[in-house]
Amino acid sequence: MPVNLDVLLRFHTIDKCLQNRYRKWTLRDLMEACSETLQKNVSKRSVQNDIQKMRSGDLGYYAPIVCKNGLYSYEDPSYSIKNASLTEADIQSIAIASKILGQYKGFELHSELKEIANKLESKAQRDRFLQIENIIDFEQAEKITGKEYLQPILQAIQNKEVLCIAYKRFDASQTNTHIVHPYLLKEYKSRWYLLGLNHKHQLITTYALDRMISLKEDYHYDYIENATFDPKVYFKNTIGITYTGELPVQLTLFVEKAFVPYLLSQPLHSTQKLLEETERGAYFQLEVVNNPELKTLILGYSDAMSIVAPAELKKDFIDKLKQAKNRYEGV
Repeated sequence: MPVNLDVLLRFHTIDKCLQNRYRKWTLRDLMEACSETLQKNVSKRSVQNDIQKMRSGDLGYYAPIVCKNGLYSYEDPSYSIKNASLTEADIQSIAIASKILGQYKGFELHSELKEIANKLESKAQRDRFLQIENIIDFEQAEKITGKEYLQPILQAIQNKEVLCIAYKRFDASQTNTHIVHPYLLKEYKSRWYLLGLNHKHQLITTYALDRMISLKEDYHYDYIENATFDPKVYFKNTIGITYTGELPVQLTLFVEKAFVPYLLSQPLHSTQKLLEETERGAYFQLEVVNNPELKTLILGYSDAMSIVAPAELKKDFIDKLKQAKNRYEGV
């Protein structure tokens, strides 16, 4: 039975938890561990179904998971699903998950999946794993720095630890120190960002990992729990990573006819709506926050689309295009 990547990662997260012989796990503990691994909410029902599947023989695990007084553990403390026989579907799922996580060296989970692959029973299985990895390729930005902070930040979020970050912005001449209560790791265009509460300003702030000079735990401050920051709401009307705190605007675009099919198949944002089609093209509307990523995106398509409204943003783009024209004429 094929297993999707989210389910596979939940299985191995639950397995890692239950291998800890010095602790018993509640259902909520397992939910939170899975949510941290996937960086999204995992429901109680999902974890219950996962435990059921791990216990069953459907996947070849027969995991001896027992529950006493609401606490979960392995009846056999030496058991691990890593020791169970893997099906063709398991090998395929692990290979794909390993390939995805392999882009972000520094994640402990990638090493664990590689360890599972190394334990494949036969040469045929190992060859199959490598074959699947070699027929999938992802866009990578090898020169991006800061990936070494992924695992420490992930652990800090899980352990609710305050971080002291030495940080140097692209436009800054010196390094500044920030005390941050970390809440979320987010990837955008092969770069990773930390979102957390800036202790000094008491505001949710975004930090690019490739601008971090150093990072360490700071035990002088008590961790402030996340009470208001909801990533789904925070990024609902945001393209990219920069949230300005402003309300979203209703952006109307006119798109040239030849480019309309592309925009219909590859929307600029989830709020994109087709308003009207004409002989020359089509009008689209988006409800998005006016941030640098939005401007960069639209400028990249400036030969195929133009802003109709709001007037202030339209004028801003006209000025930018005039400046670009003057620069080209001056070369």
